[in-house]
Amino acid sequence: MVYFAVNPYVSLNVGVEYKYKSRDSIDDTLLAPLGSSLGYTFGIGYEIKPKLIFFANTEIFPTSQYTNNSFSLMLSYRI
Repeated sequence: MVYFAVNPYVSLNVGVEYKYKSRDSIDDTLLAPLGSSLGYTFGIGYEIKPKLIFFANTEIFPTSQYTNNSFSLMLSYRI
């Protein structure tokens, strides 16, 4: 993951993640084979006012069997 400060109030992050999944089975019946995937992460942080920061992040993980995407928002206040 690489973080980059655009200015004193905004930061960007970009990254690459690797996930490995073992095979899934129930009672020796194969549900999904083992595999791996390469995913991407993008995010932004914005300091709304001193001690109050807003973060938005997204992860994209395409695989041959499914796509696992997520989006998160967070509001952080420093005490």
